[in-house]
Amino acid sequence: MAGRPTRTSIKERARDDLFAPLGISDMEWRHYPNGEVAAASGLRLRPRDLAKIGQMVLDLGTWRSRRIVSASWIEQSSSPQIHGEGLFFYGFQWWIGRSFFRGREINWFQGAGYGGQALIIVPSLGIVPVVTTGRYHNQPPYNVNILILNRYILPAVLD
Repeated sequence: MAGRPTRTSIKERARDDLFAPLGISDMEWRHYPNGEVAAASGLRLRPRDLAKIGQMVLDLGTWRSRRIVSASWIEQSSSPQIHGEGLFFYGFQWWIGRSFFRGREINWFQGAGYGGQALIIVPSLGIVPVVTTGRYHNQPPYNVNILILNRYILPAVLD
């Protein structure tokens, strides 16, 4: 997928190269007033479909034995590229961090979206939590997704 020049729209490219192979057909794209797709914050998916993307990323770009995205792109995009806010690093659209649970360091990366949405990928545990909220006009506290991971998901998985 990466590296090919294209004249198709982002919606068509996502539909053909990502959503269709994953069996995702129900999505909503928001648009700017000029009609352009709000690609950075305007895609709405069902939680189970967002989890499919997460599972494909967890499996280094494959879905049901089919290569969707190159493994090298997954590895590069989920590796630190710059310092983010606080203790976090930032890859290509992924916030990268770690949690500690009962003396164990657990590395994760997440795509955090507008309104409190998050797709969290925890490779060492093989899990892909999806957090959804609808706080579009009253943003949740910063890093609420990681609080949910640390307080609820990690204990549920590791206890």
